[in-house]
Amino acid sequence: MSQKWNDSRGGFVSQVATSKARCIALQGGASAGANANLVVADCTDTPDQMWALRGPIESVDDLLCLKHAGDGSLKLVSCDTTESSQNFTFWMNR
Repeated sequence: MSQKWNDSRGGFVSQVATSKARCIALQGGASAGANANLVVADCTDTPDQMWALRGPIESVDDLLCLKHAGDGSLKLVSCDTTESSQNFTFWMNR
């Protein structure tokens, strides 16, 4: 059985049917630092369970990506991993 996750509560919440929402969290809390283990824990809406997505935003076929144009608009262009205008950071907030 594969894992399925929703972007919710500032992080990733398991779609598995349980009585409590389960989130990906840093073992030891937000101050755990580099090399900390990840755990699946009850969702607490704390910083150790909040994550950002970084990189390109691709179309369903992985051939086209969003690009931030100089005029502030978004364009759909061929994906180019070396193009910084095709990299985005998405922070999830509750």
